[in-house]
Amino acid sequence: MLIRLGILLGLLMVSGVLAAEDTRYVQSERAEVFETPAFDAARVGELQRGDPVERLSEEGDWLEIRAGELEGWVSTLLLGDSEPSARVSPLHGDEELEMEGRRRASAVATAGGVRSLEEDEELVADENVDVDQLHALEAQGVSTEEAIRFLHERDEDAES
Repeated sequence: MLIRLGILLGLLMVSGVLAAEDTRYVQSERAEVFETPAFDAARVGELQRGDPVERLSEEGDWLEIRAGELEGWVSTLLLGDSEPSARVSPLHGDEELEMEGRRRASAVATAGGVRSLEEDEELVADENVDVDQLHALEAQGVSTEEAIRFLHERDEDAES
């Protein structure tokens, strides 16, 4: 009897490990689920950050998944082997300020992406630009109070 119980427990442990290996988690804010493994395929649903999905099969950069009643294909770029970590923000606690910071960061990243590497090299090569001072300026932190004051002053200036 003890041998059977030991074998049963061993099988349960192995099946749990195998099942865990087939579980993925949505890493992005949302992940669209498609009927076939292609971005131009019909959309059959949407998953949210942290949602667990069961891996059914794999084709290139796509996983066929099941999440509850929902089945379809999700890009592997949006999934990970572990639950997504919590977001950390220096602006934590002020939702309006966090959203404004994200919009500004997105705008800066977009502008930076549009500029070519050649322009960046020209900036560094420009003898009128003190690159060390620029890096020091970029490294400075801003308190939440300063950021809120700046945003309100900017909004007041825009209204006048």
